[in-house]
Amino acid sequence: MGRGKKKRNKHRQRPSGSYDESRTDQVKAFFKAARDGYKAGIRQFLATGGDINERTRSGQTVLMQYRLTPEMNRFLISLKADVNAQDNSGMSVLACQCIAPCFGFIPPDFDKVRVLLEAGASPALRDNRGRDLEAQVYSMVCSGLEAGEAKHLMEFIRANAEPVSNRRS
Repeated sequence: MGRGKKKRNKHRQRPSGSYDESRTDQVKAFFKAARDGYKAGIRQFLATGGDINERTRSGQTVLMQYRLTPEMNRFLISLKADVNAQDNSGMSVLACQCIAPCFGFIPPDFDKVRVLLEAGASPALRDNRGRDLEAQVYSMVCSGLEAGEAKHLMEFIRANAEPVSNRRS
């Protein structure tokens, strides 16, 4: 049995949440609407064929933006935003919410983390380097996150994460 080249189906639909170069402006407007708390803009984006799990070139979804409020996170989750999406580097939504604020030298927002955990976000997801959430969080201690904050954050996540067997589908 020889391995032949697989034929690509030109008419294959793109997977949910994949990057689509032709929609860059719409996706930017969608992300801005979420950052600004503009629910009507999000609904308009979805009504015109947008995907709630639309991705940027780097694979980020709207839930990965750390500037969102907990209320906006809940709204996006109610619209079926994937709380376990991972970007091109394998960083999960939960990791983005824990780590991204460190680049601005502000502590993570525990309310946002709680919203994601309540929606079933998994702290067990690993990035492309094989690091779990705890390793990713502690790697940020050198980049603005205090060691005590990292420890407190991980204790909070362990206390609030549902065991996999109890997760909602």
